[in-house]
Amino acid sequence: KHLQNGYQRVMSGDLQSYKFRNVSTTALCLSLIGCSGSGKSSTLERILATYPQVIYHEKHNFFQLSYLKIECPNNGSQQSLCLNFFREVDKRLSTNYENTHSRKRHG
Repeated sequence: KHLQNGYQRVMSGDLQSYKFRNVSTTALCLSLIGCSGSGKSSTLERILATYPQVIYHEKHNFFQLSYLKIECPNNGSQQSLCLNFFREVDKRLSTNYENTHSRKRHG
């Protein structure tokens, strides 16, 4: 609904009006779309830098990743995307998931 509203404002040239209300959301993710070089990655990095990436919960003795930023592989492979995921988890938590999950399955 908000995207359509924004599109209509752009098409009518009414870029100064403010028509959005505060909207509560239960979204678990987001998509940031824009032209190359428009500052998407820089903006995202600045926003993420305001949050701790790893939180240790002493009472329960575990680490929580509050966010994980992974790059889409150049080859579009699901396997490469999964390995990128495990690689980033390993970097943040000092784990060994990439090696565990990258081995060939036999059987």
